[in-house]
Amino acid sequence: WLERALQPASAEEAEALDIAPGARVARLSRIRFADDRPMALEYTALPGDILEAPAAIGPSLYAALTERGIRLQRADERITATILTDEQAGLLEVPAGAPALAINRTGFDAAGRAIEFTRSFYRSDIYDLVAELTYSEEG
Repeated sequence: WLERALQPASAEEAEALDIAPGARVARLSRIRFADDRPMALEYTALPGDILEAPAAIGPSLYAALTERGIRLQRADERITATILTDEQAGLLEVPAGAPALAINRTGFDAAGRAIEFTRSFYRSDIYDLVAELTYSEEG
C-alpha cells in the first residue's frame, strides 16, 4: 500500500459515492504487480463510516470488507485511454507520457449504496483487456 488514510473527499469522490464534498473517506492507494513488474496503480475511496481504520487493512480490501459484513453486489466501470503523469509513469516504471488504460469503477452494495470508488491506471504495454460478448436470439 502506498497510502491508507482517512481524509476529506475530493469533489470527484464525493460525486461518485453520493456523499457531501469534504466528508471523510478512507483513501487507499497501491501499486499492483505482475511477475515483479508494476502493472497498475489503484486509488480507492470508501465512505468513512464503512472503513473507519484504513491503516488496518491487510493485503485484500474485499476480504476486509467481507469480514465487516460488507459485500459489493455490482459495479459500474468506465474504461478510457489516457496518458500517464510523470509521477504515475515513475511508479509504473515507464517513460513519462506513456499511454495507459484508465478505469473508473463505482461499486455498490445490495441496497444500491455506492461504497467504493476506484481509479486505476494500467500499463498499456503489459495489460490485455479481453471481453466476451453473448448474443441472444431476441434482437
